[in-house]
Amino acid sequence: MLREGDSLPYLRFKQSLLEADHQAVYHSGKILPVWIRKADSKLFVETDNYTWVEPTALPGFVRLELLPEERAKREEKTQHRADATSKPKNFRELQANAQKSAWNYLADRQAANRQQCLNQSDLKAELQVLSELSRQDAQINAQRKGQRF
Repeated sequence: MLREGDSLPYLRFKQSLLEADHQAVYHSGKILPVWIRKADSKLFVETDNYTWVEPTALPGFVRLELLPEERAKREEKTQHRADATSKPKNFRELQANAQKSAWNYLADRQAANRQQCLNQSDLKAELQVLSELSRQDAQINAQRKGQRF
């Protein structure tokens, strides 16, 4: 337990630390968060009795490992880099990439044209229906007025 008189130096020292993106793993299965001192980038872990020591100073130290969240972020970044298109190594690869892009563009454009034609045929059908309705309305109005249409 931390005594009241010891808390001020403890808190001052803790203010000089930043939480690291690693954790210390020990042979006993204990996992402790690692802290870095701002001034000299020294690593520390907090023990059960509120003291700060280097991770390697405690018995049974196995390794430092990334926090799971940080590991996921880094894997995502490396996956994103792998997914990004790489530069072609020679002229043939450059030509193949350009041809592939051209084919993809043409295929997309053809699909868009097909969709537009379908939309136009729907529009033609709607216009025919509207035209027929307009003609019928004109006939009805003409009959009301006694005119022939």
